[in-house]
Amino acid sequence: MGKRKVALYVGYEGTGYRGLQAQPDNAPQQTIEDALEAAIFAAGGILPSNMGALKKLGWSRSSRTDKSVHSLATVVAMKMECDPEAFESDPAGIKLSETINSHLPPEIKVFSVQRVTKSFDARTECNRRRYHYYLPASILGIQGTGSLSKIYENKIELLEEAWKTFEGSYPFHNYTRRRLYREEKNSRRGGYSGKGGSRRTSSGSRDDGEEHDEEESIPEEENLISDDENTAAAAAAPDEAALDIAESIKSAEAAPVPARPKGLIQPTWYSERKLEDPITRRHYRFIGDCEVSRELITLAPGGPPCIRLSVQGASFMLHQIRHMVGAATAVALGIIPLELVQASLAAPARVNLPLAPACSLVLAGAEFSPFRTSWDGKAAQASSTSGDRLTLPASGEEAQQRFAQEWLLPAMSSLLQGEEWEDWEGDLDMLFYEEEEYEEFIRSYREYRKRGDERKKERVEVLLAEAAAKENGEE
Repeated sequence: MGKRKVALYVGYEGTGYRGLQAQPDNAPQQTIEDALEAAIFAAGGILPSNMGALKKLGWSRSSRTDKSVHSLATVVAMKMECDPEAFESDPAGIKLSETINSHLPPEIKVFSVQRVTKSFDARTECNRRRYHYYLPASILGIQGTGSLSKIYENKIELLEEAWKTFEGSYPFHNYTRRRLYREEKNSRRGGYSGKGGSRRTSSGSRDDGEEHDEEESIPEEENLISDDENTAAAAAAPDEAALDIAESIKSAEAAPVPARPKGLIQPTWYSERKLEDPITRRHYRFIGDCEVSRELITLAPGGPPCIRLSVQGASFMLHQIRHMVGAATAVALGIIPLELVQASLAAPARVNLPLAPACSLVLAGAEFSPFRTSWDGKAAQASSTSGDRLTLPASGEEAQQRFAQEWLLPAMSSLLQGEEWEDWEGDLDMLFYEEEEYEEFIRSYREYRKRGDERKKERVEVLLAEAAAKENGEE
C-alpha cells in the first residue's frame, strides 16, 4: 500500500444535499463530498490522521455544483492510500470503485478510479464542461409527446433562438451574484481563501461550474430578482462608520427607499462606468455551444415530456445557467423581448432576470488538458494506465450509463413534476416591465452596438490598409 494521486469520476443525484463541496460549518453527510470522503475512508483510502483534512489529501474537484444540482461527470482528484500495482491489471480502477461504492448511498456512485500525475488539479486541468437542463414541456404549455402544433413549434424556436444568443464571449454579470466576482485589491487572481481552512482545498475559486456559494446561504426565494441591484445601491451610500451622530440621525429619519414591486424587470443602462458596481474580466465567460432538443423527450417511461437545453463552456458562474434558462424561457413565453436578453450581455446593462429551479440541472460532461510532462518519469507512469489525458474509460462509461438509467434520470423525471415548477410558473406569470423604461434601455443598447460596430469597422480598415502597404512594399 502507498499514497498515489488518483482521479475519481463521480455521479450523483444532488437532491437533499447542500451541493458538492464539503463546508466547515456543515454537519456530516450534508454535502456530496462529506459522503464521498467517509466512503473512501471506510474503504481504506484515507488514513485516520487525514480524515476531515482534505487539503492534506491534495483534494480538488472539476466543478462545484450548487444545492440540488446533479452530476454524471464530476472528477475528484486526491492522494489515496492504495495498491499502485492494482492499476496495472485494472487501469480504470473498477474494483476500487466497487469497494468505495459499497460504502456510499445509492444516489452517489464512483464510476472509475485512475492514476494521474502528482501535479494534477481537477479544476485547473478541466477545460470544458457541459451541462444539460431539462425543462418541463408543460412550462411552455405543451402537454403529451405527440406532434406539436405550430404555436408550440414557434415557442421552441424562440427558446432556441434565445438560447443560441449566449454563444460566444460575454460578461454574464446579469446572470449571477455580481459581487462574488468583483476583483479585490491586493488579492491574487483565483486565490480565494475562506474560513475553515482544514476543509478547504487549493482548488477553491468560484469560476469552475455552477458552483456552490460558500460565503452565505440565501433562501431560494430569489426566482425573480437578483439582489445585486439593492447591494449596488447600498454600496453607493457613504460608510455609516464615517458619519457623525447628526448625519446618522438624519439618515435614520430619511424616508425608506420603496421596494421594487414583485415581478418587475427593471433594465438600467449605465453610460459611464459604475465604480461601485464594476464589471471586470472575472464576469466574462466563453460559451462554446448552446443546443436545444427539437423533439420532446422523457427521462423515464411514462414520465412528463421535457426539452433538453445543453450548454458547453470553459467555466460557469454561480446560478449562471439557471438564469440563462430563465431568460430563454421568458422569451419563449413572450414575457420579455429577445433584444432584452441580447442587451443583458453588454457590460453597461443591469437587469434582473428569472432564475430557473435547480432540480433539473445536471453536469453531463467534462474534458481535460493533456497531462503535464515531467523529467522524473511519473507522468509516463500515469500515461501508461490512463492515457495522455484523463478520460472516462469504456468500463466507466458503462457504469455511468447504468447509474443514469437506473437511478438519476428516473429521479429527475419525478422532480419534473414537483411543486416548485408550479411556483415557478406563477413567478413567470408575474413578470413585467415598464415600457418607457425598456424603450430607453434599448435605445441606449442600440447606440452602444452602433458605436461598437463602427469601431470594429475602423479596426478592420486599419488592418487592411496595413496589409496592403506591406504587400506593396514587398513588391
